[in-house]
Amino acid sequence: MCMFSARRPAGLFASLFAQPVKVSGTRIFARCDGATQTLAYSMHLRSKQELAMVLPIPVAHGAREDAVEFVDLSGAPAIFDQLAMCFVVMAPQSKGAPVARFAAPLPTLKVCSVGAFDASYVPSIRDFVRLDARFRMPEAVWRALPRYEDWGFAVFTLKKGDHRVHPMAFRFPTRDAARTFFPTVHVHDGEVHEQAEFDHELYWQGERGTERDERGYVHASAQMEESSRGVVRAGEVRRRVMRGTFANDDVWIA
Repeated sequence: MCMFSARRPAGLFASLFAQPVKVSGTRIFARCDGATQTLAYSMHLRSKQELAMVLPIPVAHGAREDAVEFVDLSGAPAIFDQLAMCFVVMAPQSKGAPVARFAAPLPTLKVCSVGAFDASYVPSIRDFVRLDARFRMPEAVWRALPRYEDWGFAVFTLKKGDHRVHPMAFRFPTRDAARTFFPTVHVHDGEVHEQAEFDHELYWQGERGTERDERGYVHASAQMEESSRGVVRAGEVRRRVMRGTFANDDVWIA
């Protein structure tokens, strides 16, 4: 991964942290295109030290080491604000479609510069030894989360301070093309709890979700699609707001 300061950074895991940090206003966008899923992730972060953020992802079995494509969204810092505006004022068209008014002995792993971040794809838990030791999660966390035993991981570096993190985005071959995945497991204090406090807005395109999920519409806009580098596309978009206490687990939309 990238070089950090001498202090050991906290590890953040799909909001998993090895050391205490304050996270709020998490926003995640997801879309499946056949066997490929796109994810974009943003949040407000308060930390006194640099962090390693680790997002577990359900990569297809047998995926190559270069399976994840990172997308630079530094040119679209307001992409989630634009998505949120799709749900502000809705008016039905004549046909009922919603309309929005606003639119080591082992080789080291490759490090990509993605806007304000450095990012790496770690193919498996055992491959974390190919990153700097500061990026490794405590063994107790892995033992408490056996579901990730054969998953891959997207790792980002985050700067210290009190600021909103510009969207991090990537594409990966998913093992479950019938569902859309959101990394929402929390570890903010080095331990895995059964329940967690959520402050999340989940956005997606493609899947129907449930009747309680909100519906919006992204109008065809070359600027919108170009600034997001194809992450967000014109068409229907749905949203699920999760604020309060929920089971500490990932979210899948079928």
